[in-house]
Amino acid sequence: MSCNYEAYMAKDCKSTQSYLITLIDGTGSMSGEYETIVDAHNATFSCLGSQQMRYQWEQQLYDFLPFRSAGSGNITETFKTIFQKLLNSYYQNNITIVFISDGQESFDFNQLTYLIEQMKQKYLIQFISVAVGNSFPNTISNVLRKAIHNQNSSCPAIFEVQRRSTSQQQLQQEFTTIFHQIKQLLNVQSKLLQVNQPVYQTIASKETTTMVAPGESYLNKTDGTNKKMVLDGEEIQPTYNPHHISQLICNSISQEIIESAATKNQNSQQNFKRIKVISDQLLTKMEASNDNKDQEALQLMDPLLELIDKFADGTLKAQNLSESTMTMLQKHLKQKQEISKFIECFAKEKVEENLTKEKVKEKLQNKLNKTKLGCYVRSTITKKPLNLVQSIWQVVTQSLDDLKQVIEKEQNQEIKVLLIEFKNIIDEQLEKIFKQQKFENLEERNQFILTKLNEFLRRITILSSQSTFIKSEFINIVDYCRSFDVEKFDLEAETQKNQEVNQYSYLPKCIQPKIQNNNVRASYVATYALLLLGGNKSPSLNDVAYVLKQADIEPNLPEIEALIKNLKGKDLNQVIKEGKLKMPQLMC
Repeated sequence: MSCNYEAYMAKDCKSTQSYLITLIDGTGSMSGEYETIVDAHNATFSCLGSQQMRYQWEQQLYDFLPFRSAGSGNITETFKTIFQKLLNSYYQNNITIVFISDGQESFDFNQLTYLIEQMKQKYLIQFISVAVGNSFPNTISNVLRKAIHNQNSSCPAIFEVQRRSTSQQQLQQEFTTIFHQIKQLLNVQSKLLQVNQPVYQTIASKETTTMVAPGESYLNKTDGTNKKMVLDGEEIQPTYNPHHISQLICNSISQEIIESAATKNQNSQQNFKRIKVISDQLLTKMEASNDNKDQEALQLMDPLLELIDKFADGTLKAQNLSESTMTMLQKHLKQKQEISKFIECFAKEKVEENLTKEKVKEKLQNKLNKTKLGCYVRSTITKKPLNLVQSIWQVVTQSLDDLKQVIEKEQNQEIKVLLIEFKNIIDEQLEKIFKQQKFENLEERNQFILTKLNEFLRRITILSSQSTFIKSEFINIVDYCRSFDVEKFDLEAETQKNQEVNQYSYLPKCIQPKIQNNNVRASYVATYALLLLGGNKSPSLNDVAYVLKQADIEPNLPEIEALIKNLKGKDLNQVIKEGKLKMPQLMC
């Protein structure tokens, strides 16, 4: 996609209290929860007084109590009545509608469209659903959310309470927690803000707008004219803040899921591909900026980007997910661990078809880009993210498998070009990744993985420089990488097997002195330990420096002094243990 996109962040404006409308399902299936919901609602929202409407709904609207326990309900008539009330009287500009239900009831959206258009011209509306149990009408809820909601995109679409054997006290606590979260959402921005050019509310938006929600990130498609963005009369610059980008990506996923659930959209995969392409573009710009990196936002982006990937490549299909599954996904969209569990549970393994050399290079580039941003590969054992060094190894190994598939179909001369391009991508990305790392706390296992990575780079460099490509040598490199389990390897056994003299010379030059410094610091601890072992109960700065000089190691006196201060009074076993596990902290 050749189009250029920029993200912007709308400033906050004056906040106001939204008028609350609560609609609780009054049909018989709610008998186990109804009064508990009402009690929790009253305890939370009684302070609103007249600034709310409260109804139970079935065929018509009724007061909260007594519980009607009706045989059936009519969602169409419920909202028709509410909309007519709002249109026939004057209420404050900001409305929040909370729809609580546990099952399918009569609904005909076509009867509501005209009223909804009038409503949206008069009010700013938040639409929030609370799902009770597994039979919640997710499709109906998302149809209404898509049609009615014209406030901030970050407002959650769905909260959920599962039905299970639990006490009424626990049930009330669950609803109370949800209602307190909704209560916080009632504090809304009082108006939308105007921009001077058409923008997209999210990446998933199909139509542009010139009105944006305060405190929300939004997207602009640049036209090459360098036209300045003016928001509410003030010129603003694009944002590269990870929190803002993360919010935009999360809102975009949420909007596309709502769209898919509401319409059973068959183009969902293509839409997620678009979200993926634009997200990658924004992430590249974010990485190139000098903004401080918000680690919490970056960590949330990891599973969000994986979720986009799964929808984009077809391993997750929105139209195939059940209503209860959609509810689960919408509920957990801002919880990184829950998103990862969802992907693990519902994503089908995709067999890569028609893998081309362009795809191999693109996948490698994207995976290393994500690693650079802190989106690490997940462990096949614990399902938790690996560390940086482990992730790099896994990405390289997986990409080699892809490359092998392509090489089996290519001619030798084309293979050599591809191999050089493949290696160049790795070199360039590793340079960028390692440049921003301090490596002051490099554990032995990670240090060893770097020696393996160095050996891989040495072999691939030699192979790519040969005049004739030999497939068997490439297969040997693939086997070399595959045979090393980055999570389970025995460090002592692998170290004994590793005979490399120059262990880091093929890694980017920016990392080599960092590793060497790490090794030098380790030698300080080892020297101190040797002096203790030799009978020196309290080695001095001069003692340690003298031994190091005898070994042709130039001592860094301030670092050694800090080391001695931290180790003073400790016995040999403590020194050895801390030298292995806490050596960098000893230098502080």
